[in-house]
Amino acid sequence: LYKHREEVGAAVMMGKCDVPEDVIIDILLRLPVKSLLRFKCVSGSWCALIKSPRFITDHLANHKNNNGRLLVHNYDPATDKYVFALYPDETLALPVPVFQYLDGISMDVAARVLGPCNGIFCLFNHVDRAALWNPATREFRVLPTLPSPNLPPELEMMENALFAANTLGFGLDPLTNDYKVVWIRTYGDDIHTLGHELVRHKHAAVYALSSDSWTDFKGVLPAKDVICGCSMVYTYMNGAFYWVASGKNNNMVLSFDFGGEVFQWVTEPERPDQDSGCSYFVLYNDSIARILTEPNETQTETSFHIWVMKEDHWTKEATIGPLPKAEIPLGFWKNGELLVAASSTGQLHLSDSTTLQLKDLGTKAVQVFVYSESLVSIKGGNYDFLSAMSIFRFQWNHLTDSDSCSDHTIDSTE
Repeated sequence: LYKHREEVGAAVMMGKCDVPEDVIIDILLRLPVKSLLRFKCVSGSWCALIKSPRFITDHLANHKNNNGRLLVHNYDPATDKYVFALYPDETLALPVPVFQYLDGISMDVAARVLGPCNGIFCLFNHVDRAALWNPATREFRVLPTLPSPNLPPELEMMENALFAANTLGFGLDPLTNDYKVVWIRTYGDDIHTLGHELVRHKHAAVYALSSDSWTDFKGVLPAKDVICGCSMVYTYMNGAFYWVASGKNNNMVLSFDFGGEVFQWVTEPERPDQDSGCSYFVLYNDSIARILTEPNETQTETSFHIWVMKEDHWTKEATIGPLPKAEIPLGFWKNGELLVAASSTGQLHLSDSTTLQLKDLGTKAVQVFVYSESLVSIKGGNYDFLSAMSIFRFQWNHLTDSDSCSDHTIDSTE
């Protein structure tokens, strides 16, 4: 279908048919990003149309209405790299993901990946650098270095000896329509474990894409002894990012509101047996949800209890299973089907809610994302491809001339 629409668009470009403008726009809105990037070269008016905020918003809305494709983040032992792979369509007909769809981008460090937010991902190298990435437009933007923390005087002399645990959140500020990253650093004494008693200091900063800069967070930080967990699922919803957090005496859900730039607390849903199973953070039917697992007595099957957050309380929505084997939930796909990874091998499966059977998707996964491509741009004057290569150790195979009318370098004046 996309191929047919692209042929129609090409015919219109060459003047082979007379089509009303609104029909042309409707056709363009249904095309994939790769085609639209080529069509920007047709004329100045077409380029202006495709780059216009209204067109980008409408195109994003069109593609969000689809169930999206699966983008898999996984470790490849053959190359000793962490790689991204995109299933080309929803049929899952290919048992092996198609790497070339993302130009062979790979990492040999276990980067943390947050997203997608309107087709944009945030990558973090677990040490000191982060970047924004749009796979569809192939734009990659390395963020400025995080500012130094304002350590108390008694800790300034021992800054290099302190261990820092990093927690990131990424999302859209609904008030300013600006993409932001919040970075929390928790400092402690032990390089191997950061127990509650070992925490010395917290520092946070917020990055805004519009200004391409970090700002020290001036508000009230979570208590010093609170440690945020790292969910493998993107947990941004309605202008806020959510983490599982633990204190000395209880577990809570911590959120950061990107609009007001404030931290807030939500209580955890209660489980019947605190010693049974595990708890996972996910998105479910456009809501923040917790999955509480309940293994059977023989540990051969697991049930998944889904609790959805509604304002300041939790409501139990559904139970999936029992499913065979011990599985780790990685999120939901079309029709509410649960994506799970085998806890022992990392093999990715898709559950069938009717038959309660698991379909092997033919790949292993560290993270899985339901991905809809977008034209949202993260371009800016700080784009440094060599810096990106050195910091994240990416491999990037450039587009051929036949695929694009430009070399995809970033023009800060565009």
